Amino acid sequence: MGSFSDKLSAGDPDSSFSEDAYIIATLTTIVLTILFLAFTFIKKTYLKITLELVFLILVWFFWNHSIFVDRESAWSTYLFREEILYVLSLSFFPILVLSIATIFGLNYISKKI
Repeated sequence: MGSFSDKLSAGDPDSSFSEDAYIIATLTTIVLTILFLAFTFIKKTYLKITLELVFLILVWFFWNHSIFVDRESAWSTYLFREEILYVLSLSFFPILVLSIATIFGLNYISKKI
């Protein structure tokens, strides 16, 4: 979604992309940390990894959709379905690769500790 970093925010034209990304990343980190800590009580490894992966993908997709709506779609006439498809086409591969790497990295680290 970095291609939208030079566009104005519809919600707050004075805020920069990096400020918005910092705020969203901080809130996302807090929420996912609490959620992943709750998942530590799940004993079945495959279920735990699947849930972590699904939630991480959904959060990243929601984050990308929010950026798209704020910096592009709000200034135009996109339908909700078009927004979803456009964001999906831009972020499917990066989200999938980064999510898989993150989840398996976190689980590898947690097993070592």
